[in-house]
Amino acid sequence: AEYMGKLIFATKMFKFGKFIVKETQIFSTNSIVTCFVNIKPVTPGHVLVSPSRVVQRYSDLTQTEVQHLWVTAKKVGKALQDYYKADSSIYGIQDGESSGQSVPHVHLHIIPKTKNFGKKGESLDASARCGRTEKEMEMEAKIY
Repeated sequence: AEYMGKLIFATKMFKFGKFIVKETQIFSTNSIVTCFVNIKPVTPGHVLVSPSRVVQRYSDLTQTEVQHLWVTAKKVGKALQDYYKADSSIYGIQDGESSGQSVPHVHLHIIPKTKNFGKKGESLDASARCGRTEKEMEMEAKIY
């Protein structure tokens, strides 16, 4: 697979909490972080960056994982803003069930946004969004 003109290592699958993210939904991965498309995106380009090992809470990440998570998020966020011609982005982590964390595995949401956000029914509430097919997710992952 290729990401921003560079070859990347892709794995057969990624354990995300109790879920398995298929290789076709991953657009960048290494031994520390994995980047993949979101099943219920808020906007086009809404992706997730997660530590490659299963870690439930942010405070349990190693310093190396924290550094790689944010450095990767910065690079991915910039690429998404450029690709989608977004004028801003949301970078967010829901840490723990009461915060709205739906999968007990740390993950950082990157949501590219424009001034028109919300005019087409977009919502930050995951329960208000429809899921996508595996084929739709695979097609998006190939873009990146």
